[in-house]
Formats: sequence, C-alpha cells, structure tokens
Amino acid sequence: MLNTVYQTLKDKGNPEVIEENGPIKCTSEDAWLGDGYYLWHGFEPLAHWWGKYRLRMPYMVGTAKINFYEECSCYDLHANFNHIEDFWGVKTEWEKQLKKLATMKGKPYKEPTIAKIINFMKSKDIFKYDSIRINGVNSMHENNEYSRKVKVSEKDCDEHKHVDALPQIQICMYKIDALDFREFRIIYPPSHVTRGAF
Repeated sequence: MLNTVYQTLKDKGNPEVIEENGPIKCTSEDAWLGDGYYLWHGFEPLAHWWGKYRLRMPYMVGTAKINFYEECSCYDLHANFNHIEDFWGVKTEWEKQLKKLATMKGKPYKEPTIAKIINFMKSKDIFKYDSIRINGVNSMHENNEYSRKVKVSEKDCDEHKHVDALPQIQICMYKIDALDFREFRIIYPPSHVTRGAF
C-alpha cells in the first residue's frame, strides 16, 4: 500500500540538488534510531514542526511515496505487536547483562538508548530489516500550534493523560531503496517547489 512520507531538511538554497539526491541521510550524533533516512509517516505538519522547533533555521520539506505493507522489511515498533514484544525481550535480556557488567566493574549502570539496542541487535544478527517505524511518544511539547492533544479526563489527577491526534510516527530507512521509496520532491518553501502534486 502506498503511503506518503515527509522529510525535513536544512534549507541550503539547493532544492534541485536535494530533489535529485533525496532523501538525505542523517548521520548526526543524536540520530535516535542510528544513521539513516528519517521520514515522518503520513503527517506533513510534523515536518514543519521539526523545521520550526527543532532545526530552528530555514528548512525545506520533501515528500515521497513508500510501499508500506505488513510483510515489508520494516521493524515496526509502532503497530506490529510481535516486533514490539521481540524488541522488549531483547532490551530486557541485554539490560541484565549490562547491569551485571557494570556491577562487576564497579561503575554506575547506564540504560541503553534505542539506537544502542538496535546496533546491539544488528551486531548479533537479530535485526535483519531495511527500516524501522516508531512513534516518538511525548516528542512534541503541548505549547505550539502543531500540538493536537485531546484530554482524556476532566479530573485534575488525570491532567497529563491525553490522546495524540498528531502522533509523531517516524520511519528510518537504513537503505535508500527500502520500502520502494519513490517520487521524492520538495513541497516547501513555495519558492523551491518545481513540480506539482502527486
């Protein structure tokens, strides 16, 4: 099934180069899922939120199509319950080993990040996927024009509970041809748009 994805990029005034070579790989030290091609799944406002509040500099938004279906090569930590349980099992077992090692060395235990867990899974040949999909819970602060949080309860004690009508679902492709990625083009800012809608 074809799905629309979005990528936020720094605007370096080179939309033709970006369209020719997009998507662009992220190799940043803080890439939370490791090096890869980061895409927002389904919601264009997320790409603008990232540009405005995370990049905090002029940005571009590119869009493309991917072929996302149940048997595709995507480790789906958003909607595939088997993948979620598998991931939690690996994390839990590895964490036991890390705690034991920290105790033996007399060092404080540091909880592994999701990127470190994925890299561990890759090193053990457990992770055999070309991409990953995940929902970054509480990634977006409530006090911005992109937030779509809906209260669950009127009670003060439930104040923090909500439904997110703009879930921060992200896909990281580890290979540029994962998920049959196609038709990449710039859609923002308007001055950089060279092609019409799909």
